Amino acid sequence: SNSSAASDVYKRQGQLAGGIAHDFNNVLAGIIGLSELALRKIPAESPVQDNLKLIINKAESAADLVRKLLMFSRQQKITKQNVNLNKIVLSNKKLLQRYLGEDIHLIITLDDDLHLIHGDPSAMDQILTNLCINARDAMPDGGELTIQTKNIEITEPESDIPPGKYVQLIVADSGIGMSEETKKHIFEPFFTTKELGQGTGLGLATVYGLVRHHGGFIQFDSELGEGTIFRLYFPVPIRQLEVSNLQELEHVEMVRGGTETILIVDCL
Repeated sequence: SNSSAASDVYKRQGQLAGGIAHDFNNVLAGIIGLSELALRKIPAESPVQDNLKLIINKAESAADLVRKLLMFSRQQKITKQNVNLNKIVLSNKKLLQRYLGEDIHLIITLDDDLHLIHGDPSAMDQILTNLCINARDAMPDGGELTIQTKNIEITEPESDIPPGKYVQLIVADSGIGMSEETKKHIFEPFFTTKELGQGTGLGLATVYGLVRHHGGFIQFDSELGEGTIFRLYFPVPIRQLEVSNLQELEHVEMVRGGTETILIVDCL
């Protein structure tokens, strides 16, 4: 399948990327710190001020790349909890609209009875944002971007996805689509069809890594001139209660008990 084709590449390069990122991050911390100190000692009217600000700006851009590398290599700290993807989509709606601009029409369709999944909200934000930015770049002349969530149950083995209950996140665009050659490499780290300096090639690689890290699966379909659709599958925990609407998420269950004995040990 498309997703499994990238699996071996991802595993081989993830550890290397993570190691390089950690070392590079230490170098950047020194560059940014020393540049900021120098900036404070140089008169405001000095032309060196602009050079130092440019150094800091470029170093911070590199630091952002390091964060992407760490996330790609799974070395970014991930804290999982019960997550409703509807809330992730709704909380990012305004920001996504700014990214997309006026020429792209955003369509959101959410399943009101969406199950909870076990995941990291920040990672889900990153997944959604990366997919939408990728879609935006595929629609230079505008178009439609559709985001959809729904519960699905797979009863027969489908490609590399085992049977079970899943929450599906769909991100579809009406953009330029991808060639057969591009489709072979889209999840590979540092692969990009953009011009030099326009992209790192880590967006979809990061999405792929985060989805797999959450025990999920990713599929896509794309044809030149026909747009692209990504389908993400996140497993529903076996004991997870089904949620009928977003309001139920705000309910906090009272802690049971009141007859327990608490032992406090003060170690000096």
